[in-house]
Amino acid sequence: MGLGSWSEPVFLVLQGVAGLFTDMVLLGVDGGGRGGRRAWSGSWEGVRQAMRHVADDMRRASPRTACHICGSSVSRANLQRHIRTHTGEKLYGCPDCHYRTGDRSNLRRHHASVHPDQPTLQM
Repeated sequence: MGLGSWSEPVFLVLQGVAGLFTDMVLLGVDGGGRGGRRAWSGSWEGVRQAMRHVADDMRRASPRTACHICGSSVSRANLQRHIRTHTGEKLYGCPDCHYRTGDRSNLRRHHASVHPDQPTLQM
């Protein structure tokens, strides 16, 4: 069976699109309805165009900026959280133990794994 005619999902790992990120693209997803599969019969140029489109969308949706401490490239939305890794500031504390963290999602993960018998945290 030649390239471009797969009938099962094909995973392609495309690295460094526009030098921005590593992404995984699922081609040939379910779509035939009633359990059928829609085969991918596109071209590699179509994949490249789709990845450029995704890269452009990501660039517009979350502009990146450099951390003034370490130079790491982070999204503007996550810059403050990233800075906390340098300052050691821990804003979020577990109500059931002495665990503290600077990232709310880490507190949720901690609470779910260490205190599964306690009610879910509401933040």
